[in-house]
Amino acid sequence: MSTPTDEPTNETAQWQARFGRAAHMLNDTRQLATLAQMIAQINTLAEPTAQCVTGGETLVQARRVGLLAGSYNPLTLAHIALAEAARQTARLETLVWGMAVVTVDKERVQRASLPDRLAQLIAYLGSQQSAVPSAFPDALVIFNHGLYVEQAQALRHLLAPETDLTIIVGFDKIVQILDPRYYADRAAALGRLFGLARLLVAPRAGQGAEALAALLAQPDNQPYAPFISFCPLDPRYTTDSSSEARALAAKMSPMEIVHSSELRRLLPPEGVALAQAGAYTPVLNNDASDPYARRVAQYTS
Repeated sequence: MSTPTDEPTNETAQWQARFGRAAHMLNDTRQLATLAQMIAQINTLAEPTAQCVTGGETLVQARRVGLLAGSYNPLTLAHIALAEAARQTARLETLVWGMAVVTVDKERVQRASLPDRLAQLIAYLGSQQSAVPSAFPDALVIFNHGLYVEQAQALRHLLAPETDLTIIVGFDKIVQILDPRYYADRAAALGRLFGLARLLVAPRAGQGAEALAALLAQPDNQPYAPFISFCPLDPRYTTDSSSEARALAAKMSPMEIVHSSELRRLLPPEGVALAQAGAYTPVLNNDASDPYARRVAQYTS
């Protein structure tokens, strides 16, 4: 029987074990080179395609699948909380963690590299499957396009025809998706999207269920309301962001990153391992001796 002092010790040991596995993966030049080669072979000019990195073998068997697409730069506890909230709200059997080779409407952040970000997710998904084995393990997928409709189209080729597909987005994204300025033919584009998937919307920075209801009540948006649902999320995670974690990590040494309580508030062990690898260390004067650039060159050259 555990004592009150055992639990933090066990949690610390689990955290350290996960961090160690992620750090080892981020130092595995051969695996990172394999991921880099996979990415290099993806044709961004081709029709929408989805390349499974892990978990693809069970996708065709699942009947309730969620897609959580992002840059994961780095993976945050908010990403994980959103994934679990969506899993419960939509009764998902499995989740696809998606990443696009070309990201739409994102800040142009060069670091961390895409292979490193994939490696952190592989480490996270491996830890989750070990801790809670599932008949339908989550999948990690790379898309050659960044639009949700294109990702849904590509993912449909990996799913059974009768599978319900739910795309998980934040409130800021549903505002963009419904904004007429993004479309030459809004009705056709949204009809195509909702013919492929439903949307599950999580609150963001104070914009929650009431804000979503008001948005969907607008006359131009009412036809799409049946395809859009709200996903409750712990308020602790509605303002957290990867950019905040990157800014914090940029001020710290590798040792400080590992022991930072501020970063641990924002990141799981895998995200901390990515930051500790030097991904967010500022580059001074485009110095060719930049350690992180040299590290990436080892598996991309």
